[in-house]
Amino acid sequence: MIKPGKIQEWIEEIEQRPLAAPFIVRTLSARVIELDKVNEELRVENLNLQSGKKIQEYERKIAELEYQIELLKRQVAGGTSPVPMEQPSLLIYDAFGKMLVAEFTPPALVSGHTLGTIAGFEAPRLDDIHLLTANASDELLFLFDSGRIQTQKAGDLTHTPMDQLEWSGALQIDLRSGERLIAVIPITEIPMMDGCLQISRKGYARYISQDYFQSFLSERNIGKGIRTAADSLFTLTPCNQNDVYVLVTRRGFVSARLAGKLAITLYEIQKLDMQDYLVGAFTIQPHQQLVIADQTGGVYVQKNPWMDPAGADGSKRRLLLAGAKAGGVDVLGAAAADPGSWHFRLTTTGKILIGRVEDTSENRKGKASSSKTEALNILAFTIWQPEKQADNGNIE
Repeated sequence: MIKPGKIQEWIEEIEQRPLAAPFIVRTLSARVIELDKVNEELRVENLNLQSGKKIQEYERKIAELEYQIELLKRQVAGGTSPVPMEQPSLLIYDAFGKMLVAEFTPPALVSGHTLGTIAGFEAPRLDDIHLLTANASDELLFLFDSGRIQTQKAGDLTHTPMDQLEWSGALQIDLRSGERLIAVIPITEIPMMDGCLQISRKGYARYISQDYFQSFLSERNIGKGIRTAADSLFTLTPCNQNDVYVLVTRRGFVSARLAGKLAITLYEIQKLDMQDYLVGAFTIQPHQQLVIADQTGGVYVQKNPWMDPAGADGSKRRLLLAGAKAGGVDVLGAAAADPGSWHFRLTTTGKILIGRVEDTSENRKGKASSSKTEALNILAFTIWQPEKQADNGNIE
């Protein structure tokens, strides 16, 4: 505040030293502008308080903090006490919002067998149906091609016994006019991670810090994440900045880069051929292996090529699949897998096939060694990791 006494001092100073007048006027002007700005901010805040907008903002921030606390609680699961094994579930869903959620019993899994069959299953177009494993405590994020997002706890979804799966009885996720369901992603670990990566089918990506991600959750929209009408949003992947981020394409190309080196603005991180697009985007840890599935039912395992993160420089290379090299086999999906993991595949006839990753021969020197016993038409693929019991990204 400018007091009258101070103004009188300035007047006397000008009378005694006229040359100081310009300096005093400039100082006074700057101070008046500053005070006017503060006054305007106070006026706006006062109006917000009177209209209730400030209260709504505080309530929104409180809700965000409560949401993060709830996710953290699910992570620690009771502090230092042993974490009980949860009953895992398999989610089968399509782009039109139809979803089946079926529990499965890990001890009853038999490699090479059929876990279940979906009665009345109508095979959709390739890339329109997906598999995902989750626990009851997992927070799931539903990602739509409009950029809209919504969250729901996996345990709140209606479950169907594995031996009673019927496509006509599937849940229906609410869609807006012309909207498609792109992916369902577990985000329970987000509060303990640096952020997440958003990417489109054609390789346009951006890094989203945790703070910004929380604001997107509040707004229920994360943006379309595309640059052309021919592209579409693909997935979100929770990550830390030092994680190796892997991309796998339909034509059998694979590349990787450090998550923290991606920009916060959308840009093309992988140049793809006109007919090629992404079928896998996920992070991989040094102890994990790379698991690839092709459209004919083959499942292949390769050693992690990025044990040294310095090798994740974004260079594109061919997967070691003989069929892919000849252009005769399309890659259906890929994932990073821990020891003891299982893979699930959905056929065009509605069968859910299972197998242990360890039962898949390691792929060496470009020779494809597969776990398939016959040619199958596979629509979707995912990995279940008993230790983690959750998928870390969208896998076709």
